[in-house]
Amino acid sequence: MSSLTKILSHDQLDTLELLLNGAFAPVDSYLNQADHLSVLNNKRLANGCVWPLPITLNLSPAEKLTAQITKRITLVDHEQRAVAELKLEELYRLPLS
Repeated sequence: MSSLTKILSHDQLDTLELLLNGAFAPVDSYLNQADHLSVLNNKRLANGCVWPLPITLNLSPAEKLTAQITKRITLVDHEQRAVAELKLEELYRLPLS
């Protein structure tokens, strides 16, 4: 099955590593829209757990289009090595500040 290949910046790789090694527990994935909005408005996840930091993976419009079709995103480092694969559950537009 094909997927979108997303090259991660160093900061994005650092965030992914923290997600994968449990440092962001109880958060273990990029936030969905409900959690994201709840964190922005209440500093809590949608389930009520205190969480101050929105964790998202930003995509360009072209990447969003591809991701909607493939439903998978392969995350790669700057040397094109696959470091993770995501199953797309939700795409949403970030609120403007």
